[in-house]
Amino acid sequence: MMKMIKLKEQIKAEEYFIREYDKLPLQVCLFQDNDANCLKLNCLYKDILSPDDDWKYIILAACSIVGLLDRNKIKALIHWPHEIYVHERQIATISVVSLSSKPGVILTISLDVNHSEQGICMKDITHQYYQCSTLVTGLIAFLNIYDNLYHTQQFYKALDYANDISFFYGKRVKYGSYGVVIFEKLQSNGMLMFRDDKGNNYQKHILEIEENE
Repeated sequence: MMKMIKLKEQIKAEEYFIREYDKLPLQVCLFQDNDANCLKLNCLYKDILSPDDDWKYIILAACSIVGLLDRNKIKALIHWPHEIYVHERQIATISVVSLSSKPGVILTISLDVNHSEQGICMKDITHQYYQCSTLVTGLIAFLNIYDNLYHTQQFYKALDYANDISFFYGKRVKYGSYGVVIFEKLQSNGMLMFRDDKGNNYQKHILEIEENE
């Protein structure tokens, strides 16, 4: 289960994780509650099952954020590869990087709670003010649920859900040199399937998808 550390010290997450690595459990979240408008969470996973599974943590995080928003009566969708949208506007972003000098990955989540510069925030939708310190507990609970699926060989359940809540699924969109395409399902190997208007089928790894290619 994920342990949460609330840190008052102003330090970059990776620096902290490397400095304290040997003292930390297999999974730990670093929460620096210094921004009332945005919930920012950095999670270290030492126990990733395969070096090629980093993309799966984006899926786990995306499902967790959508679950948290749904609990707060906000319907959201996954905007591949690493954003969450509400009413066709960005409300959250996700990234995952390998720890530079130690085994593990850092998952970073940023959720606009009470204000957003360019997208939309939770307060815009519900007209309620939220405490990030309260929301983070719910978010970690969802992260634990989905991480358990990953570690018990049930990642397919998270993947099925992620496909169900895909912003692009079944939509005709212009995608770079491919022209107008329809995005289909994300596969268990991380390949996102899509086809053009001529019926030609393509696939591309989810971490290589760029909106403005």
